[in-house]
Amino acid sequence: MDGLGFEYLLLRIFECGMKESILRYLTKEEIAELKKALVDKSSLYGISVNKEGKLTVVLYKGDDPAGLASANTFNNCKRDKISFLKTKTVVAYAIATANSLITNRCNDLRDPEDYRLMDKYLEDVFNAKDCDTLFKTLVDYKSNFLGRFKDCFCPEY
Repeated sequence: MDGLGFEYLLLRIFECGMKESILRYLTKEEIAELKKALVDKSSLYGISVNKEGKLTVVLYKGDDPAGLASANTFNNCKRDKISFLKTKTVVAYAIATANSLITNRCNDLRDPEDYRLMDKYLEDVFNAKDCDTLFKTLVDYKSNFLGRFKDCFCPEY
């Protein structure tokens, strides 16, 4: 994983959470109106309609309020302790966000082992002593856990 891959993965996780937050409070009629309003515009406040007519949320680097889901965070991780702790924080928050979305959206999440794995990945992040271990955990989470639930977690993922 490189800095841009790190940034892309974290922003995608946060986008899925943002979409969940936005769409949860809209009625079907309001969603239909929003889609209609977006026909003439490519995007409205980071919300757009994809080719299949589904609403998507686009989160840009500047939309991350903490500014931690970035290639700079990844690249500075080894620089000093505070940079490492910032990286650890954003990775833990991204995994916790994805876990919450999977729990709320994925009907096939019934195996107690999956819940144990969610906790294990967070624990591995908290226990990481260096950046390489932190990034290895994130790559493993993406490949071996998040990928299994991509259809219900965030269909555009």
